[in-house]
Amino acid sequence: MHTTITLCGVHTRIDTALVGPRCRLGTDRVRNRDSFLWSSYFASCAFDPHEVDSADYWGVWMLNRILTIDGYGPFVKWRSEANASSFKRVNVVYGANGSGKSSLASMFQTIAGGGTAANKAATLTLEVTDGDAGSTSRKCSENDSTFWERVYVFNEEYVKRSLRFDGAEGPDANGLLVLGEGNIALEAEIVALQKRIGAIDGQGIEKLRSLDAAKKRMEKQISAVRDAVISELKNADPRYRASNVYRSTEIRKLLDGDRTLFGGRSVDATADLEIVLAEGRPAIRASAAPSLNVADFQAPFREITNRSVTVSVLAELASDAHNAEWVQQGIGLHEDLATCLFCASPIAESRRADLAAHFDKSLLAVQTDADALALEMEVGLSALVGYAASLPRSVELYADIKGDYETALRAYSESVHLFSGRVNELIECLKLKRANPLQPVQAPSFAEIEEPNAASLLSHIQRHNERSNRHNEAVKGAARRIELHRVHAAIESYDPELNACIALEENLKDMRAERARLRSEMILLGSQDANPLHLADDLTVGLARILGRDELAFRPSEDSKTYLIERDGRPAVGLSEGERTAISLLHFLAHLKSRGISKHPIVIIDDPVSSLDQNVQFGVSAHLWTELVAGPMDTQVFLLTHSFEFFRQWIVQLDSFKASAIGGHTEHELRMRNREIDGQLRRVPVFEEWPKDTIMRRRLRSQYNFLFHRLARVVIDSAGGASLADQLEMLSMAPNAARKLLEAFLSFRFPAKIGDFNGSMKVALEKIDNPTRTKVTRYLHAYSHNEEGDISAPIEPGEAATILRAVFQLMRALDDEHVVAMCQSFDIDPQVLAPDTGAPSSTRAVMPRISEFGGLERDQVLTGFVG
Repeated sequence: MHTTITLCGVHTRIDTALVGPRCRLGTDRVRNRDSFLWSSYFASCAFDPHEVDSADYWGVWMLNRILTIDGYGPFVKWRSEANASSFKRVNVVYGANGSGKSSLASMFQTIAGGGTAANKAATLTLEVTDGDAGSTSRKCSENDSTFWERVYVFNEEYVKRSLRFDGAEGPDANGLLVLGEGNIALEAEIVALQKRIGAIDGQGIEKLRSLDAAKKRMEKQISAVRDAVISELKNADPRYRASNVYRSTEIRKLLDGDRTLFGGRSVDATADLEIVLAEGRPAIRASAAPSLNVADFQAPFREITNRSVTVSVLAELASDAHNAEWVQQGIGLHEDLATCLFCASPIAESRRADLAAHFDKSLLAVQTDADALALEMEVGLSALVGYAASLPRSVELYADIKGDYETALRAYSESVHLFSGRVNELIECLKLKRANPLQPVQAPSFAEIEEPNAASLLSHIQRHNERSNRHNEAVKGAARRIELHRVHAAIESYDPELNACIALEENLKDMRAERARLRSEMILLGSQDANPLHLADDLTVGLARILGRDELAFRPSEDSKTYLIERDGRPAVGLSEGERTAISLLHFLAHLKSRGISKHPIVIIDDPVSSLDQNVQFGVSAHLWTELVAGPMDTQVFLLTHSFEFFRQWIVQLDSFKASAIGGHTEHELRMRNREIDGQLRRVPVFEEWPKDTIMRRRLRSQYNFLFHRLARVVIDSAGGASLADQLEMLSMAPNAARKLLEAFLSFRFPAKIGDFNGSMKVALEKIDNPTRTKVTRYLHAYSHNEEGDISAPIEPGEAATILRAVFQLMRALDDEHVVAMCQSFDIDPQVLAPDTGAPSSTRAVMPRISEFGGLERDQVLTGFVG
């Protein structure tokens, strides 16, 4: 009787040609040499240029970031760190037990359709690249089926759901493929379509390269014309002054626009250039001169100065204008006073009456009118004098106009000066009349006063401005003609390049349409039933590759719906855990191939090497690399592992073969960290990006170096006083991480005791002459509970920093040179990490002073230093 494995049902046809050696069609050479062209071409096809090794790729779906999660395991009100980096095509995540990685994988499988209904209470927000929307970035939730139908998760739940290994006759699995009639012609047709698509892609790159070269030549021509125009015309018109004003777009508009404009180009460019370079002067703004026509003032002036005043005259005031003005001012001061402010004598009412009669209303009217006319004449005169002072200087005019203008300016200035003196005489007469209205005033003759005339002066300015305007217009016209001349000269070389670009763009458009049609045909053909014999062969070869031996083989069963597993030709029974894991993984990858051709899956693999021996681990790692990274499937991969060795292998592989990880790669550590949520500190998973520095990545490739660096940084960071969150962080890692570090250190220090931790600790404690070694060992077993060195188990508060520092002091006491060298490699001060007391190594005290431990007794410290 045969042993049967039933593989999970997928009603799709699979062709090993689709998953065999890649048909690169020269794309590696093109991509490496013309990465920009490659990206541009596939951007126009909604295609990720980093995935072109598969000719099936069309429209990229990517998980970029996990933004929020709530309601699943340790992910409660969880948010991504503000500085979290985006995921790439290949993503490797290392996380210790309890870090939340398996919960994360389980949640993704649950939402993607593989979990129980009870676990679907989780909510989350992702940032994804939508391959169905031109590879644009958007957010999605747990309800976005267009994204989740592309998510495939391999973990313990998948194995339990898809394969059963507990049957009496060996492994039993539900059908991977429902078998139909094999069709070799159908397989050949799909391969032919693939090759045609690959040929189109190769031709597209070549055409895009030609298009880009033609566009660059066109841009170079346009830039040359622009620079020539600016060089010749920058002083002719502000629009040509620099390349940030006169841009290449101006040239392009002329070349691609209405070419009848070129009919206005220069017939004689040399003559036009002479016009442009000829000296010119700007126009001068000059207003008309203000008018002060004294003839308009003659009549009112005569009337005021000759006006008679009928009053009861006081003789002593009539003959003395000064005293009269003084008394008139005093009337207002004494209106309500009985005595004189000057002499203190009483003021008789009769005296008040005499003064009022002398200064009656007719006298006041003369004074008011005199003041008003004088003010009007002063204002007009001031405007005229100011205008004369503001006239432009002769140096601003053209040289041949300058002499005439200077003569006219002097004449005008002299006439203004003379006119000003005459007008001031009239103003003084009005002031005399105002001071003593009772006396007549002798006025000068108005016939002798001549108003200044600026007509000659302004005519010279007008001559200048007319010439300036004619020059500016002439220069602008000549500049425009030269511009059109230069651009028109480029047409002969520009048009062939333009026509070539148009033809290439049309070709690319047709090729993209043809590619889409072929792609649709290939997907349709791939959905038909296929003969599983090729898949059985793939599973057999894959299992041998993983296990490193070939005694196990797959073949179809008699019902044509299940597979048989045989060992050396006989039914396979009693499969080992490694064999079962390898079969499960191959089942998952075959299932992925059968569905992933048109969906570009996002693959999450959780702990594929759990509980496997080293040889099988290496085989699994190599197979995953071949199928998911270097293979033909267009996948985004998330590899989650608690094995630092497995994590290290992938870092080395990614660093060494970057060309295979097209689309980029990331490495993270998933750690439980203390974060404040709703006002309380809580332990939450945090993605921490692995160092990108090449030297640091190399130094962290061993788990010993990793633990040394991690614990040393914790000790250094706590030296200045640790916050509550920092204390909790130290508590979470101190016991088992310290033991794991000591195990590795002591195995090299005392190789005869490898595998005997107690024995190596005993030798170490004897070397340092420490009377408390028994307590140290007891503490170690009390707090470090397993051989794996889980760095997430906590110890008692207040002890973590002391314990960790004591570990490094013990190591330094045993091998000072090694510890100092390790510190130097990680840029750590060994004196801060583990102060050197300076005593001989055989008697050196392991612990620092009691005061440095916050009051702990020496025996207490020694009891806990290896936790």
